[in-house]
Amino acid sequence: MNALDRLADVAAVCADAVLQTTGELAQKGKQQAQLLKLEHQLSRAQRQLGALVYTLRKTNTENEALIARYIDAIADLEVQIAGMRVRETGAPEEEDAVYCPQCGAQVQADALFCPACGGKL
Repeated sequence: MNALDRLADVAAVCADAVLQTTGELAQKGKQQAQLLKLEHQLSRAQRQLGALVYTLRKTNTENEALIARYIDAIADLEVQIAGMRVRETGAPEEEDAVYCPQCGAQVQADALFCPACGGKL
């Protein structure tokens, strides 16, 4: 095997590694986008639940079935997000973990501001 053949083999191995790494990065990007989408849906559902409870209290009305649907939807989103984080990191998240409502970063329970985005907690 001459030097040109060895160089072609090394180039082929490098190209395969680049293709594999590119595919892995694309997959991670898709997962991150899905996680952000779920976190946005969670934040939106939480705001809607808060607005619903406020309106119901203000009008002195009850609608436990609707509140329960929102709570179930929020719980489902939290389970999906936790599952994605476990797949992403390979470790389950802490039971009492606190996350920033603006960016979703994990923060300390007693923090006043998010260290990632600066949002007020």
